[in-house]
Amino acid sequence: MPHRGHEADHGDIEKIRDRLAGITRRLREHSGSAATLLPAETGVTCLNDTRELSLPEIHDKLRLISRHLQELGGQKAPEISSQRESVTATPPQRKDADGRPGVGLEPGTSRIVASRELTGRNVITRSQRNIFLPVPADTPARGFLEAPGMNSVSTQDSVCVLGNSALDLAAILEKNVHRTVKRGMLNPEERDAVIILGKFIGNVLGPARGGGEPCCFSIPAAPLNGDHDTIHHRNVLEGILKRLGYVPFPIDEGYDVNLSELEHREFTGIGVSCGAGLVNVCAAFKSMPVMSFSISKGGDWIDERTSSVLGMPICQVTRLKEGGVSVNYPIGREEEAIAVYYRHFIRTICEDLAKAFSSRTVGPKFEKPADIMFAGGSTLAAGFIDLVRAEMESVDLGFTAGDIERAHDPLTSVSRGALVGAIGAHSVQ
Repeated sequence: MPHRGHEADHGDIEKIRDRLAGITRRLREHSGSAATLLPAETGVTCLNDTRELSLPEIHDKLRLISRHLQELGGQKAPEISSQRESVTATPPQRKDADGRPGVGLEPGTSRIVASRELTGRNVITRSQRNIFLPVPADTPARGFLEAPGMNSVSTQDSVCVLGNSALDLAAILEKNVHRTVKRGMLNPEERDAVIILGKFIGNVLGPARGGGEPCCFSIPAAPLNGDHDTIHHRNVLEGILKRLGYVPFPIDEGYDVNLSELEHREFTGIGVSCGAGLVNVCAAFKSMPVMSFSISKGGDWIDERTSSVLGMPICQVTRLKEGGVSVNYPIGREEEAIAVYYRHFIRTICEDLAKAFSSRTVGPKFEKPADIMFAGGSTLAAGFIDLVRAEMESVDLGFTAGDIERAHDPLTSVSRGALVGAIGAHSVQ
């Protein structure tokens, strides 16, 4: 099955080697000698070492460096992880700093991400991890948790710590975090989900710029085998956005990936958003969506299954997974368990894509090879896209696949695609 050739793969390896060399150089500048800061098992004592390493060895050393730095001072090695959290989300108020009206929003199971345009067609994104941990209202620390600058929200009988702070606190207390969104939809098990989701969205969006600014927000597609009701989920999100001054427009999550990543193919191909709750898929032809569906597995499924077999709290599995795991070269028992479920997850995606698209009566009929673009936080594991390509070789999609790639910024792809839709919606208002 066609995809980008070995020349690109070799170039990617060289870039990774350059990244490892850059980390070593920064450490040397910081401490006078990388060898004085890094343990001997990393094997990184001079820049020339990186040119002799294979790709699996490089991944191993990057993880060792990251873990060692966390032990030393709670910080990760530069550029190893692209995940970040921002809660200072009020957009620029000066008119000369504003781009075209419109904002894209991904109210995802794992993260809330917003994208808007600034002057010069530059795009800024803001995100916050969509998790919280309720603390009883009578806790002696309530005053501290509710202090200005703390990321929390008070409900009737608790103070809810939000975002990364919730994950840190959950790890210390060995508790599992709560979610406002589950499997791509408003979580029916959480009584305060609407209040907390509104807080998250307000954090990343801020108020609308002027009257009637459009906001396209992503919603999950119907599952491949079955159906679900999005009416209440959509209504809640529309209510939150209207209170912030926006005009809301729902848009399929998989279609957002088409809009953000496939412009070079005239918006023709397949967008696949691998989130924490679901995998959303959309096939489009020249920007027109022709088929959308979701697969009822996601990154949370990997965490839950791994937690079950290891007897480890889910939040600890999440931290381990996000610290850097290779699906092909895991290190230790914990990473091997994560990799096992990652491989099953990828196989399920490829088999379900084949099941949907190989149907001669339902599947789209691409006359030319169609690119398949993957996005979402669950694609960040090392070796993810290589394993997808390998698995695609064993299934019949019903058409010829072109390039099978990962978005250049998987965490913001959906919100950037929604931004394209919002700008388009404003132009026709």
